[in-house]
Amino acid sequence: MANCTINWLFEADPQLREIILPIWCTYAQPGPAYFYFSSILTTFIGFVGVAINLFALYVLTFKRSMQQPFNWFMINLAISDLGMALTTCVPLKLVPSIMKRWIWGKQVRKLRFSRLSTTKLNIVSRSVKVPVAMWLCHLMVFSFNPSATVFNAVTISLSLFPVLKGCMLYGFSGGLFGFASFCTLAVIAFGRYYAVVKNFNDPRKLTGRTVLLIIIFVWQWSALWPLLPFFGIEKWHSMHEKDCLHFNEVLIDTVAEYSHFYLLSPEGRYVLEGFLTACTFDYVSADTSSLIFGISLYVGGFLCPLAVIVYAYVGIICFVRKTERQLSVYSTVRVSGTNRLQMKASKWSALLTLLYLFAWGPYALICGISLLGYQKHLTPYVTEFPGLFAKLASIYNPLIYVFRHSRTRAKNVQGCRFCRRTKSKIFNTEGMDSAHQQT
Repeated sequence: MANCTINWLFEADPQLREIILPIWCTYAQPGPAYFYFSSILTTFIGFVGVAINLFALYVLTFKRSMQQPFNWFMINLAISDLGMALTTCVPLKLVPSIMKRWIWGKQVRKLRFSRLSTTKLNIVSRSVKVPVAMWLCHLMVFSFNPSATVFNAVTISLSLFPVLKGCMLYGFSGGLFGFASFCTLAVIAFGRYYAVVKNFNDPRKLTGRTVLLIIIFVWQWSALWPLLPFFGIEKWHSMHEKDCLHFNEVLIDTVAEYSHFYLLSPEGRYVLEGFLTACTFDYVSADTSSLIFGISLYVGGFLCPLAVIVYAYVGIICFVRKTERQLSVYSTVRVSGTNRLQMKASKWSALLTLLYLFAWGPYALICGISLLGYQKHLTPYVTEFPGLFAKLASIYNPLIYVFRHSRTRAKNVQGCRFCRRTKSKIFNTEGMDSAHQQT
């Protein structure tokens, strides 16, 4: 059954023709219960994610005992999760779920910069074609200076566009903060590997400058892949979908016109997915640009950090097994207390990584299946709920990693008035556990 509401959406906002794929036109609009459930889940993830990550930032930032260079990675993890909850939940996702349609397709805000003269480039009409080399040249000249960061590069590149669309903002922010969280977990895993296997426990070697450079690299790497569509050339591409929409065996004229508004970029693009209330990269289209963009995101943002995580924790497991064999042969050999603490912290870091993969795994699987050419298995329900489920990672990341840390948990109890009554019970339990380990 065709989705007869697409015609009304096109009349309400003609720009939606550019970001709705023909595959979604063949499905009926989901029932109101699905939109209500999506709205409730989005509200929960948004408000709880913002509150708990702000509290984690407060504990990690204003407590002196937690201001160690390695804990900056936990701060970076909380910042990326906070950004995910703010940009992809409330209000960009919540309001369209309530209204049952995407409402951010029009102009979000105009970008005006005095350093760039867009009138000289004549980037006013959408039909003007600007070479990619010119875009990259302006990006290098105006943003790649010693004082610039990756955010400056992103801002200057966006200034080449007369307007910033909500779909591009939603898709870019979701990719940026999602990849930043995963890359931060990869850095933490590699740090645990060096602490356990290489016995890298000297705090003087891990300085604040080194950690800061690593964090900057994490954000640069995370912004590189979802930033590619901002350098594309907008073209009009004819893609005839005569069987897209039929209503009483009559082809809707506005949908036939859709074939002339198919926006194509050499570096990919962002489109609506699922219930047409969220945006992501185009993993459905089989053109060369979409495949290159999708594979780049999949390899650079997901598989590369995953390879680092697997290498780190496999190395830790092999080291632990080797140590256990040595203990069984030489009974006098004892593992130091620092190594025991590092291995315990590594277990919790591995658990957090597994849960992160558990959250993003279904969505990554769907994207991978589509990139391999099995788009016929995609439905609005199959793509909507894995995307919502992936956002849950912004909630349990601080719960498991930040608040499970013994020192952080003690500071949380001291800083929370409602937890002071249970403070003695927690420390008594920890004391009993430590005494039991000593015996």
